Amino acid sequence: MNTRVEISAAHSASGLPASQFHVPGSGSQNRCVRHRAMRRNHVWSYDFVAERTEDGRALRMLVVIDEFTRECLAIEVGAELHVG
Repeated sequence: MNTRVEISAAHSASGLPASQFHVPGSGSQNRCVRHRAMRRNHVWSYDFVAERTEDGRALRMLVVIDEFTRECLAIEVGAELHVG
């Protein structure tokens, strides 16, 4: 089943109520709640950035920014920063 038409046909044949059927690719898979920053230090964002040095060694950086001011609050750099 590759198309939405085929998926809809399979759903109709299954007899499942609409609330129990999920069409892949429909709706957001991102379940986090996004808040708009109203003041300084209200909402922070973070991201991991990977880079390589000239000699090929891997570096990872954890970057934290304030969403309101767009100021970089911290950058942690290391060869082994682990997620989770």
